[in-house]
Amino acid sequence: MERMKKLIWLGSSKADWNIFPESAQDEAGYQLDKVQCGDDPSD
Repeated sequence: MERMKKLIWLGSSKADWNIFPESAQDEAGYQLDKVQCGDDPSD
């Protein structure tokens, strides 16, 4: 079983993330999850 890659928030990236609308956070979070699992993002 592969381990999920760790996500590290740098600088203001977490605060910046929280400014995005929830729908954008959901889609970007889905794409980040794919990358963390070793897959390519959809776009």
